[in-house]
Amino acid sequence: MVEQWLDKTLDGDSAFMLAARHDDVTDLNQHARAGLQAEGVVGPNELDIDGREFAVGDWVMTLANDYRLGLLNGQRGTIAGIDPQRRAVSVTFDDDTPETIPAAYLDALV
Repeated sequence: MVEQWLDKTLDGDSAFMLAARHDDVTDLNQHARAGLQAEGVVGPNELDIDGREFAVGDWVMTLANDYRLGLLNGQRGTIAGIDPQRRAVSVTFDDDTPETIPAAYLDALV
């Protein structure tokens, strides 16, 4: 399933994978991310937040509202930059809005 998803994604098509169990979702995500890293779409891991690795090129989604930061639950985007010293990520959301997400927001979600 991951190979088919990766082929479609790299061709620019919209594709998704479904799984019924959280463990299966985690496994699919790990294999898909490894495939994207092997293809150079996602960079090497640069930031670890409680065992969760982040890299430039990763696709992310916000999981909580933070009106002070202008973040709404469910926004999707791509990591455009990482500041390991500040433990912050710069994200370009799907509507082309750039935003820097600080460590406090990331830490609150783990």
